[in-house]
Amino acid sequence: TAATAATAATAATMASALPEVQDLQAKLEKQDAGEPDGELVRDLLAGLDGVAMTLDILRKTKIGKTVAKFKKGGDAAIAATAKQLIKKWKAVAEGRAAPSPAAAAGPKATPSPAAAAADESKAELKKSTPSAAAAVAAAP
Repeated sequence: TAATAATAATAATMASALPEVQDLQAKLEKQDAGEPDGELVRDLLAGLDGVAMTLDILRKTKIGKTVAKFKKGGDAAIAATAKQLIKKWKAVAEGRAAPSPAAAAGPKATPSPAAAAADESKAELKKSTPSAAAAVAAAP
């Protein structure tokens, strides 16, 4: 069935990505322990960004905790990349994950008629509802 195939594909993705994430994590932890090499840390974070992350990998490795250590620091590029990864992974954890890099390269999915109608309704509601700023400005 399609569900079985999807489960098998997810397991295969995790099996190939898990060792990669664990390797990158170990290298990041070494960088966190001492004086970090900025270029290496940027490369390691870029490597993590290229992984098709799953909720199982996030849970098993706790990579988010490792990367979060780099959100603060002297290198703004490292901090920005770490923040972006954490945000991306939170989306995975909340079930609203961005497509994998391979899926992102493919054609865009067309929203269902119901989803399109819902988006249209939201847009109409925004147009018809005055913003809080407009309401405050109009108040006496």
